[in-house]
Amino acid sequence: MDPDIGRITRSLQGRRQRATYDAVAQLLGCETRGFMEGEERNYQNSWVVAVKNGLPNKYQQHEIDPALLVAREAGEDVIDNSRDLQAWLDRDLGTFD
Repeated sequence: MDPDIGRITRSLQGRRQRATYDAVAQLLGCETRGFMEGEERNYQNSWVVAVKNGLPNKYQQHEIDPALLVAREAGEDVIDNSRDLQAWLDRDLGTFD
């Protein structure tokens, strides 16, 4: 099964796990810049974050899942590469291959 952005973000939100734009884009085989353009700014998609601050780019406060802010304040890990994201998703959803 191939990964898609909806399945990835649903899983991230469901298990309250942040992943960087780079990690998600690499897994999808996309360029990092702009790959989320066209996606709605909502709680589900807010779990894809920038490496520099652990928050989603260009989101207003009301568009960010409050649980994400709690995770960030608690210093919880962010998945920052496609290999780790793939392994995490395999545990959550079953193999994408």
